Amino acid sequence: MSKKLIGSIALASSCFLTSLGSNATILTLDGQTNAGNNLTEITDPSAPAGNGAWSASTLGDAGSFSDYWLYFDDDTSSTEYTLGNLLSVSFDTKKPLAGEQNDFFLQIYTTTDGIADGARWYGQRVTFDPRYAANLNAPADTWNSWSTSGTENVLAIYDSAGGFFGGYSGPTLAQLLDPSYQDDGNYSNSIVDYASEQVRGIRIATGTGWASSFEGAIDNISLDFGNDGTLNFDLEATQVSAPANLGLFGLFAAFIACSRRFLVK
Repeated sequence: MSKKLIGSIALASSCFLTSLGSNATILTLDGQTNAGNNLTEITDPSAPAGNGAWSASTLGDAGSFSDYWLYFDDDTSSTEYTLGNLLSVSFDTKKPLAGEQNDFFLQIYTTTDGIADGARWYGQRVTFDPRYAANLNAPADTWNSWSTSGTENVLAIYDSAGGFFGGYSGPTLAQLLDPSYQDDGNYSNSIVDYASEQVRGIRIATGTGWASSFEGAIDNISLDFGNDGTLNFDLEATQVSAPANLGLFGLFAAFIACSRRFLVK
């Protein structure tokens, strides 16, 4: 089944698709055209994907934040992705400070359904945050991988729709999607069936409360929706070449599609 993938809510990015097979695609986003809100492209040969990444540009700017919408479903009449099919989330970050520090986080916004909705335009806001990661191993000035799986740097998960912004006792992804799971009411909402929640948007961001003192970069974002496909994002510093077999017509079509939608198997 085809899936809608939108590079950005606002302006289009210059980007190209490189096929990895029927169930995985890398979306390469070139920050020269549009790197979202307060994000700057950087060249880094050590980047985990490609030769660049995107860095926060909010240092010293009080009240600011960085963010970019990787996906946004403007047609909520049909289900594209649900949280119940999400197998894992991962991304890499690099910052000048080691250990437990504020960092880029990823959020999945869901469609309103009248059950404990966070706002008029979204239902839940599930946050995947390195700040409270389990089994932390994050040296300074090094690309560190964060994931909902594995044994190190396991992402903290919490639903911030109710105004709670994380801690060390949140659920695993499997627990969040288990209807029988109960916590203290801070990390998740007991009346919400998270597995049935329809994905409205996927966002990377920093927080307004600390972005003015933050330095760091992000790259190599992956969301595995199982049979519904894996969304991989390479945040690049320079425009990459299109696949050799794409041709001039395909190159033009890929650029135009980037301002609208990508179809991902």
